[in-house]
This record gives sequence, structure tokens and C-alpha cells, in this order.
Amino acid sequence: MSTIFGRRNDDMTEGALLGKLVRYAIPLGLTGLLQITFHAADMAVIGRFASPRSLAGVGAIGEISWLLVCMVIGVSTGSNVVAAQMFGARDQHGLRRTVHTSIAFALVSGFALLVIGQLLLPTALRWINVPDEVYPLSLRYLRICFCGLPISMVTNFSISILRGVGDSRRPLCFLLMSGTLNVLLNILFVAGFGLDVGGVAAATVLSQLLSNFLCVRALINERSSARLILKNIRFYPAELKRILWIGIPSGVQSACYSLANNIIQSAVNTLSTAAIAGSTASTVLEMALHTWDGAIYQTVMTAVGQNYGARKYDRAVRSITVCIVLSMSSLALFGWLTVWNGESLLGIFNKDPEVIANGMARVRVNFTVYFLLGAMDTISGGLRGLGRSITPMVVTMFGACALRVIWVFTVFRAHPSLYALFPAFPISWFVITAVNGWILYLICRNLLSGGRESSFVKILR
Repeated sequence: MSTIFGRRNDDMTEGALLGKLVRYAIPLGLTGLLQITFHAADMAVIGRFASPRSLAGVGAIGEISWLLVCMVIGVSTGSNVVAAQMFGARDQHGLRRTVHTSIAFALVSGFALLVIGQLLLPTALRWINVPDEVYPLSLRYLRICFCGLPISMVTNFSISILRGVGDSRRPLCFLLMSGTLNVLLNILFVAGFGLDVGGVAAATVLSQLLSNFLCVRALINERSSARLILKNIRFYPAELKRILWIGIPSGVQSACYSLANNIIQSAVNTLSTAAIAGSTASTVLEMALHTWDGAIYQTVMTAVGQNYGARKYDRAVRSITVCIVLSMSSLALFGWLTVWNGESLLGIFNKDPEVIANGMARVRVNFTVYFLLGAMDTISGGLRGLGRSITPMVVTMFGACALRVIWVFTVFRAHPSLYALFPAFPISWFVITAVNGWILYLICRNLLSGGRESSFVKILR
């Protein structure tokens, strides 16, 4: 096994399950925390060494940037799941074709997005009402960042492949190195050379180039069937279809979820400055917890994918069960501790009592039941590991987007306050968890029984 599939990789199909799941998840959680830390450092450099207009210029296009990140990571999920299934099935030829198809798709789609993005950026900035005074800065920042899209696409798909075959540690090391370079280049370009937002964007692209080099080199030197041979990069139709079948719905779901959060934010923006500031501060705390939630999501997707490919359906179901318990228990603990210490934590960002009081509205409503988000994402990851990606997309589009829009225009409009607005989050988590959980139960019951799929279960494919 180790000579065929590589010694760095965690094989989730054999051995003690809990230990492997935790060992795989911890680097993913640290990766998320590092990303938040480096992003905060970027904003600190801009705020300290550039003008307020520069900070506003970068902040004004946060929605577009985050939406694009969600789409890229979501689509690359297809490579993660297919690589995991091939790894578990010991399908060496299929794994090789998956690797080379993924990189080919990343290159083609990256350059396509680069061209389309450059053409549509001015219109997109007008759509989100970027103020005229910062419009040139925002446009310059995005034009430079979009030049790195092919690099970013290849990097994300390479990381997905590595994670699919059980390697979550090297991507963490690569991010640590590239993120550190990004911060140092930001200081050099902005504080040293006075390049303003152009320097920030250039630092981002150059740091992505480093992470891309490290990821691609790791695949080229991989001692397994996941090894990348540059001359073999091409599309293999069967693998491309499987990757897109899982990846595109995942990308659409991520984009929809981001849009739903923007709808909530737009409602927050209609309230007082203290409400906006308090909500923003509590969002930072929420991002920290969400890194662990995202780590378990990635973990269950890989573990289920490997065991589903190996046809060890009982172990795949156990992986889902263990990850649900692990996610809900840990997020319940972290969430309740955050509620208990919420005022002190929010005070780190702002000492204004009114801001803290508004921030506590989001903390009390969301963090008390944050374990529901853990269950929701873990179940979604389990469905994707089983190759079902359209189902969680459709359920999320209704449960997150439609429900939250309805909530904003009914409950919140009648009672415009944070305490009336934020229940939209846990209610949507509960609805999505209940529907996806029921669907996952039916699929798992069918797998364990070994019987023929019912017509309903076939539709869920």
C-alpha cells in the first residue's frame, strides 16, 4: 500500500478511524486559521501604511473576491472527491487520469475566467455600487488579482488532489510559506515602495505563484499514482464528467451561500453604525469557529470518498457518524464558551458598550446553536463523498437563499433589529440539516442493506 499510494497519505479505509480523522482534520483547521490571520495582516498593512481610500477600495470589493474564492474552492471539490474514491478503490489508472484531467481543467478554466473577468470587472463593480472615489483603486486591485487566476486554479485543484489521497499536512506547510511571503511583500511594496493597492495585489499574485510552485512540485515528486507528469496533462472525458458532476454543484452551492450571507449583511447595513460594527466584530469570531467546521467538512468528504471507492460502505457510514458527533460536540463547546466570554472577546475589537451589545446579539443567537452548522456541513460533506452533489446544492439554495430572503423581507422588515434578523441563520441550518440528513439516511440505509436502489434514491444521484 505505501509503495503504491505513498507514505505521506492517510488511508482512511484501514486502521483506527477516529485517530485518522482527527489527525487529518487538525492541519485543515490550522490552514483556515492561517488564512484568516494572513488576511487580517494584509488589511493591517493597508490600513497602517496606505490611505483610508486604499483600505476602502479593497474592502468595497470583498463580496466579489469572496464569491470568486467560494466558486474556485467549490469546483475543486470535485477533484478531491474523485481522487479520494479512486484512491480507496485502488484504481491507479483512474487516479492518474483524475490528476491530469484536474490540472488541465484548472488551466483552461483559469485562463477563461481571467479573460471574462477582465471584460466584466467594470460592470461588476458598478453592480455592487462601489463609490466613485474608490472605484479606480478597486478596479486596479481586481485587475491585477485576476491575472493570478490560472495560478490560483491550479493551486486549489492540486491541493484538492493531495487532500483526496489523504495528505492534509503539506498544503498547510505550503500555505504557511506563501502566506508569510505575502505579508512580507505587502510591507515591502506598500510601506517601502508606496505602491498602494497595486502593491497589495501584486503581493497576492506572487505569493500564489509560490504556493503553486510548491503544490505542483509536490505532485510531480509524488511517490504514488497521484504523481503529475506534465506531458500527460490532458482531458479524460470520463474523469472530467465525474469531477464536474460533483464540483460544479458544489461551486454553485458555495456561491449561493455567499450570496445569502450578503443578503443578511445588506439588512444589517440598514441599521445603526453600532449595529454594523458589532455584527462585523462578531463575524470575526464566527470565522474562527468556521475554520474547524470547514476542516471536518473536508475530512468527512475525503474519508467517505475513500471508503465509498473501496466499497467499504459500513466504514463510510461510520466516518459520517463519527464526524457528525465530533463536529457537533466540539462546536457546541466552542460556541458556548464564546457566548460565555463574548463581551470580553468583542472588546478586543471595540470598547464601545453599544458596539459590544450589538455584537452580542449575533453571538447569543448563532453561537448558542452553532453545532447545527456543524451537522449541516458534515452531512453535506458526507453526501459529496458518496458522489451526491446536486442534492445538497438544491437544498441549500432553498434553505439558505430563499428562506433568508423571505425572512429579511418579512420578519426583519416588520421588526428591524439584530435580534429579529439573526435567527434566519440557525433556522436555515436546521432546515438544511433536517432535509439533507433524511436524504443521507435513506442513501446510507440502502448502501448497508446491499439492496437495489429505490427510484427516489436513484433520483438523488
